[in-house]
Amino acid sequence: MPAKPQPPASPDPGPEVTGSSATRSRASSARRAEHAADTREALIGAARRLFAADGFDDTGTEQIVAEARVTRGALYHHFRDKADLFAAVAEEVFFRRLVYGWLASSRGAAVAIWGSAVAFAAIHVPVYGFAVLPIDTAAGLLLGWQRWMTGGWSASGLTHVAANLIAEGVIP
Repeated sequence: MPAKPQPPASPDPGPEVTGSSATRSRASSARRAEHAADTREALIGAARRLFAADGFDDTGTEQIVAEARVTRGALYHHFRDKADLFAAVAEEVFFRRLVYGWLASSRGAAVAIWGSAVAFAAIHVPVYGFAVLPIDTAAGLLLGWQRWMTGGWSASGLTHVAANLIAEGVIP
């Protein structure tokens, strides 16, 4: 008896179809976290420029989102209100630019990483208590090391967003 003809082989479906759903999910989560970090960084940068130019009271959230080129929903996804955004701007300017920059230029990168991490942790003690010191110091060390290794602020911003997503249970 002759062999039964086989249907032609289907073309390779590609990595999107053949990859595991866990791999695709991790890649998608990483892209979302990177996009969230970029959005947060854009909002903080726009707010920093506008607050410096016009002051807190004379800067509207509509100006901030227009300057950052994001939606108002993105602003409120990352920050409770304009005051919360202002606090993030102040933190970024003080810890990332002033303390880290001054220590790096006067004492070197290692001291800048340690010093800004300890300063960041110490500033939270009145609000969260002494239990926050090891957690914030460790986070500050990681973020400072990332700033030093990459020469920029994006990697540490991405880590900050990922930590928040983990804390909120979005990333297990």
